[in-house]
Amino acid sequence: MLAGMRNVTCVVSMAAPLLFLPLIAGGCDGSNTSTGGGGAGGSTGGSTGGTVECDAQIPEPPSSDWCERLPGGAPPTQSTLLSWSALHAQVRFFGPVSEYRAADQALATALALDGAWDGADPSAYTTALPGVVCPGATSAEQPTLGPAEVKMVGTVAIVVPGTGEVNYPSETQAVLVDLRNLPWVPGLREAIAAAVAPALSTPVPGLAAKVRKHNGMVDEMFSAQNVYTMSVEQIALPEWSASGATDLPIAMLTSAVMTPDAVEAAVTFRMAKRAWLVGEDLRVELAESRWQGLGTSGVAYRFRDLVLEDGTRLPDALPADERSAVPECFAETILQKGAPGDVPLGEAARPSIKKLLPFDDQEPKITPLGDARAALIVAHGAARLFYPYFETVGDTIDDRLVETTQDLPSTPMASDRIRSLRRLGNALVDGHNFVRDPESGVTGFFGVMIEDINGAPVVRRSVAAGVSPGDTITSIAGVAASEFMATEMALSGGATPGYQFDIAARQMLYLKGPTEFGLTDTNGVEKTLVVDPLPFADVENVWVATDRPAGFLSDLGASDLYYINMDATVLTTNSAFGAALTEAAGAKGLVIDMRGYPGIDHYTAARRLIQKNFGSPVFRVPVLTGPDERTVDESQLSLTPLSNPSFVEPIVLLVGHHTVSAAENFSTMLVDAERVTVIGRQSAGTNGNITGVQLPGLYAFSFTGMEVLHSDAQKSVFHGVGIVPDVEVELSPLDFAAGDDPELNAAIVYLQSL
Repeated sequence: MLAGMRNVTCVVSMAAPLLFLPLIAGGCDGSNTSTGGGGAGGSTGGSTGGTVECDAQIPEPPSSDWCERLPGGAPPTQSTLLSWSALHAQVRFFGPVSEYRAADQALATALALDGAWDGADPSAYTTALPGVVCPGATSAEQPTLGPAEVKMVGTVAIVVPGTGEVNYPSETQAVLVDLRNLPWVPGLREAIAAAVAPALSTPVPGLAAKVRKHNGMVDEMFSAQNVYTMSVEQIALPEWSASGATDLPIAMLTSAVMTPDAVEAAVTFRMAKRAWLVGEDLRVELAESRWQGLGTSGVAYRFRDLVLEDGTRLPDALPADERSAVPECFAETILQKGAPGDVPLGEAARPSIKKLLPFDDQEPKITPLGDARAALIVAHGAARLFYPYFETVGDTIDDRLVETTQDLPSTPMASDRIRSLRRLGNALVDGHNFVRDPESGVTGFFGVMIEDINGAPVVRRSVAAGVSPGDTITSIAGVAASEFMATEMALSGGATPGYQFDIAARQMLYLKGPTEFGLTDTNGVEKTLVVDPLPFADVENVWVATDRPAGFLSDLGASDLYYINMDATVLTTNSAFGAALTEAAGAKGLVIDMRGYPGIDHYTAARRLIQKNFGSPVFRVPVLTGPDERTVDESQLSLTPLSNPSFVEPIVLLVGHHTVSAAENFSTMLVDAERVTVIGRQSAGTNGNITGVQLPGLYAFSFTGMEVLHSDAQKSVFHGVGIVPDVEVELSPLDFAAGDDPELNAAIVYLQSL
């Protein structure tokens, strides 16, 4: 009974005797009741000609705060940790937040508190996001929906939605749908629809809703001009179907506290002028909400804006047509009411769903523990929604979230926080997984290029004083290289072993000051030296297998073969590529070196090397239209050859462990078109546009945002496989020490054999 309600008196007069049964919530009744299965279709002894008069003290109006009118939800079905991730991902990516940062900062503030972390008290989170989330209490047990009920007051059917078929007695002239006290359970909307369908001969259109749509996850970390997009889309909600022979008068019985599906039904029918609202006003926020159980508590979150067909937002509240402490008594007058009129649209001040611009919106520090916990939760939730390769690489990210959060100390240092994020990212098995470390302390770089030879880091090229090509790195700051690499491999992304080694070995290159390295040369001579950090400009050109420019290979005894280095530090313009192809005219063969990263339009380059129509790789981007609709946007470029200049003779493509992303995209087109012989070592197995998410504490976390497949008929898997050489080349420290390029030498031998 609502606060303030007094003296409810129901006077029932009737032309035929009735069996009195108590009505739900203390109402008035003068009829038979049927529940479950067949509804009231088989009931007997119904009344005719009865009238109901009610005299009731009207209660005080309920609170206008939707949080105070929130029913309890179901207990969680997963751990509190995963519940936090699921909840926050929905709030961040679909809720009416003003910016992602506002949601993430609320999370960081809350998760510094043990009461929020264990799910007992999320109020710090909900208080920081008014109009977006509300705290609630969970039911002791999983709520269930009871059997449907139909009872008669004269010729008016009062229907309680539930399980089973619903039928009305033949004498039914009007219907009251009792939406009060319904549980917050899956299937409730369908149960309400089944309860009201016999009163409709024509369907009632559903409302519309505006939701946030993600075509991939918009990059927040690397580039504002990325391929992924975000928009606000208007979608039509399902109609309310009809099964009746005629449209009967309808009233929706409402109360201060109601579940979202019940509120949606009442709002829809009232806005369509197909039902009266009797009882209490409606808070529209409730119909825009979902529930997430959280430990011993829970949180309701808004995920949509309900609107009319023309896009007009529904008001925050819809008033009841008749406020009543015993709205069942409306049965007496519904037949005299006629059709409901228009609903005046009041204020719509609740936060709305907006398109956001999250790029480079860095998130400041809150507390070490809150930042660390929240960063892991946000990164996990983003990957769970948008990372496309779990079916390919295996899904271990939930277990890794547990591991990384359990390993956090109570006052985590910056090194703890970055380590935990890197360890989480390692579970993605993705060469595009990187973590921005705002407190790295890096002052410069070790001027060497490192290759993986039998699991050992070997210097291929060097501009570092005292370090020679062919040297094997044996220790870093007193830590054995084997131990260093084992630690870093467990923290590094990478879809292939070679590229994971590359990412892990980069940690040797980032220097925080003069650093001691142990090395062994090709003669077995050991040395220890202190390496001074170099500026990036001094090392950029050394981080590639070779800086050899385009030209004939006369110095290597192959004057009839031409070479083009595609790395961005060597080849910088499309016109330079065209000039090289022009110069290569008449060559017996061509070596395309893609062991680095391209700096030109590689699609145009491919069109000049492939002499037939061909396709790009297949790109598959996850599309999330609101939290419920997940599709895939699949696309592929159809490409035609270009001439003047072009090249028609045999081509060798050089690839290696460092060939990644755009370099692999270019390589895949050449391989799938069967245009090249591949020589070298397996590539990184990581293609597709990168995306990143900003995290509390100034961190950021990236991963591949789309699935990329080969263009063959089977759409073969590329991720984790990469470009596999036709001719595998084994590298040797002796080759590096001698200044030889073993992959290029193998290409020459192959082309000269044709």
